[in-house]
Amino acid sequence: MMGADVAMEGLRERATFMRESLQKSQEITDNMVSILGSFDHRLSALESAMRPTQ
Repeated sequence: MMGADVAMEGLRERATFMRESLQKSQEITDNMVSILGSFDHRLSALESAMRPTQ
């Protein structure tokens, strides 16, 4: 039974590591979406400012 306990602990540690990695990845994704959204907004404002007035 001892070997099964060791295997379960290893799986538990791996699952914790994967969960933490996924959370970090999600934070990076959310930050990139925010940065790109801000960039898109600023680029649109710049394009509007550069249009020739008619």
